[in-house]
Amino acid sequence: MRKLYKRLLSFAVVILVLFQSVPMYSLEVYADQTKDEEQTEDEDQGKIRIEELTKMPNIEWSNQDVTIIGKIKGGISSQENSYRYKYTTNKKKYYDYYEHDNYGDNSNLEIRMQDTGDQTINIKETNNTLSTYYIWAYDGKKEKSELYSIKVKVDKNVPTVDVPTSNPVTDVNNPTGKDVTISGKVSDTGGSEVKEVRYSKDANAFEQDVFDSEVEGVHKIDADENGNYSFVWSESLKGYVYVWAYDHAGNKCETAQKVYINVDKTPPIINKITDIVGGSWINGGSKQTIGWGKDKVTVTIDANLDPKIDSNRSHIVTKIYYGKSEDFKSAQVIKNPVNGQFTFEVPAGKEGVDETYYIWAENAIDCITKVPIPYKIQIDSHTPEIVSYEFSPLHDNLASKFIRWLTGGIFCKEGVKVTVTATDEDQDNDDVVSSGMKSITLYGDDKGQSGVSVIGEATGDSLVKQKNGTVKASFDIAGKEGEVYRKVLSAKAKDVAGNESSVTKPSDIDEEKGDEIVVEKTSPTIQIEKKKTGAYKEVGTGDIYYHGEASFDLSISDVDSGLQSVEVMINGQPIKKDSNQQTILTEKESKDNKT
Repeated sequence: MRKLYKRLLSFAVVILVLFQSVPMYSLEVYADQTKDEEQTEDEDQGKIRIEELTKMPNIEWSNQDVTIIGKIKGGISSQENSYRYKYTTNKKKYYDYYEHDNYGDNSNLEIRMQDTGDQTINIKETNNTLSTYYIWAYDGKKEKSELYSIKVKVDKNVPTVDVPTSNPVTDVNNPTGKDVTISGKVSDTGGSEVKEVRYSKDANAFEQDVFDSEVEGVHKIDADENGNYSFVWSESLKGYVYVWAYDHAGNKCETAQKVYINVDKTPPIINKITDIVGGSWINGGSKQTIGWGKDKVTVTIDANLDPKIDSNRSHIVTKIYYGKSEDFKSAQVIKNPVNGQFTFEVPAGKEGVDETYYIWAENAIDCITKVPIPYKIQIDSHTPEIVSYEFSPLHDNLASKFIRWLTGGIFCKEGVKVTVTATDEDQDNDDVVSSGMKSITLYGDDKGQSGVSVIGEATGDSLVKQKNGTVKASFDIAGKEGEVYRKVLSAKAKDVAGNESSVTKPSDIDEEKGDEIVVEKTSPTIQIEKKKTGAYKEVGTGDIYYHGEASFDLSISDVDSGLQSVEVMINGQPIKKDSNQQTILTEKESKDNKT
């Protein structure tokens, strides 16, 4: 602009001077200078080049005519030569063509040429093609632009779909309960290749479906590189499945192909499941009830259908599958039902069973239950055990505790609390299944017997669970005035599964312990016989006065529990030996002394 301003200023001065003395043709010189200046402005636009090169429609594959458009920029125009662009689609020789081409060369038939007055590019492709267009341009001075390229893909051919097949093959009178695999082949000759296969059970879906939309009930799948496809039909249908395809350009085949299938997915019916230990599951009922077994458990599946419901017997259950996994492939199969019933056994094993079995049914047309029925089996084959006894005599004292330790027996005056501890768990193996303790029974029998006469049975809340897994039960044995309770103790434990321990006495656990318990409230008897030797005098008070020696015979006895100790005192002083120099019974020497 500064340069232009100076020139205009000079031009004004010249006009002022020439107004007096210069001829008019001199203006042409300056007019030529202005034209040169305009050409300089064109040169400022830069070298010749192609901009905004694109295609319409601008998509990878088109099933319509494609037009390449662009703008030629820069360069120098000329009245003798127009702007021109050339192009070729030869992928191997395009660069050689470009290098050796010049503005006027028109000898190469693989190079197409087009003059453009408005400096625009317009190339139309109407045929199927998968091409790259290599394009360059010339200005009016025959200067050549750089090389540009753009890909064009056109496919106007519709794909074709062969008639599909089904496996298994069905017809109107022969349904199947299995999933049906439908397969076939598709092809495309237009170059874009098949993009996807679509299918539906709706006869109108083909007409309604378009390339870039979602239609309800229409499913999409891919074909492999060879055009093969397959899909699984897994719902009930007695009719046709329609199949069609699209290529990458969006072309849809002219008609949909169809295949007839007869699929009956009515699920097999299991009425109920039971076992021999009280477990049961009823179709339509609440949750399964669970029983405990102590040996192998037999499970029975009732799948007998009412003939009115299954008149053609196509839904009758013919097989039962079961296993400890939800994976159907690992299940075992049972055939040959008896009156619609299937059975299988679950062995107890060494450690018992606490497992969920999964059960499927299959009917005559091969329809298998989609979701298995879970059925829990519990078996406790482990025998409970009595592990300890504890005794807590009522109104206990140190003397009675000492005599229990000394004699190995239980001697109580008021009564005794017997606590029995048992367990149903294997203390050495955590994998052993336990059903839990059901009862602990305490027995009190005459000598020579055990486990006959029941003192009491603890169940429910009377069984107190301990942190170590054991269970305690307590029993009170009370004494009565004038009566003696003398029994041999033993106990037995029973778990929920029905396993019973052996009848266990205290000495079976600890050999140093006694098994007998004695509860007695009768006091010992003392008889004193006065030997009237020497002079004596009886006074009204009953006192006796002796001259010389005084002799007495003492007879002390307790025929029930026996004597623990005897103490004789004269004037408050204990006598340790009698007149025969025999030591009087003391606690330390006592042992089963009756008299």
